[in-house]
Amino acid sequence: MKTIRNTKTGEIKRLNDKEAHKTVTLQGYLGWSYVPKEMWKNEVRGPVGKKEQTKTNNTKNETDTTTRKTSNVKTKKTSSR
Repeated sequence: MKTIRNTKTGEIKRLNDKEAHKTVTLQGYLGWSYVPKEMWKNEVRGPVGKKEQTKTNNTKNETDTTTRKTSNVKTKKTSSR
């Protein structure tokens, strides 16, 4: 699979190797050229990225409080007869 873009219209396509080669070489005068796959990912499929986590003192305190709350939970004991 190859990613091609029309420089005149901005259209981006993903084609198999043979179709992309034909389009770029035979119809190159129409403005088709190869582009990185990242362009297709960002413009057509939409940006997909990892969320950045910011480190603050509040986050650490909230985690400690949550841990304390869960450790204070009493479990119900069942008696066996």
